[in-house]
Amino acid sequence: KIEDICSAEYKPTDEDILRCRGKTSGVVETTFDVNGTPFRVVDVGGQRSERRKWIHCFQNVTSIIFFVALSEYDLKLVEDNNVYRIHESQKLFGEICSCRWFQNMDIILFLNKTDLFKEKLEHSPFSQAFPEYTGKNTYEECCKHIRKRFQALFDKTISERKKKLFIHETCSIDTSNISFVFGSVRSTILDSSLRQSGF
Repeated sequence: KIEDICSAEYKPTDEDILRCRGKTSGVVETTFDVNGTPFRVVDVGGQRSERRKWIHCFQNVTSIIFFVALSEYDLKLVEDNNVYRIHESQKLFGEICSCRWFQNMDIILFLNKTDLFKEKLEHSPFSQAFPEYTGKNTYEECCKHIRKRFQALFDKTISERKKKLFIHETCSIDTSNISFVFGSVRSTILDSSLRQSGF
């Protein structure tokens, strides 16, 4: 599609816009309204160098939405070529789950880029990042393995059931998928907010 994009008459489609990606640096705050319900989303950079900038921003937050790019299971960190990105995501997720500021917050985990994950599994063995994995190299089996790992990290940090984990498999360019998931997330956040207010 490079020829279309380079054309002087090029106008991006909705899908083109959805496929754009920008690296988050620092803390970016967005406020919007959905059916009369105000939302304030704080987007932060997940890279190691970015974390010290945002870890203090979450003292009065209702819920945490944590994104994991499933398709990056076989890619290494830019900062450390010995560490797989999926392992770094697990490490950060575990740190967030055990952080005292997040003790009573629900966590919504988005296992994102399911479309690219399915494609990549056809030619890139899942076991290269998870040597202990002996299952089939299929989307369903590999995704189940990742879900279990993140669930185990969450369960390890809970002494009392004050918070819940909600896991969603998402494809950010599939608008019907995102619309359905966002409806579910909205309900989760509202329920969490009511619980924190004592209702």
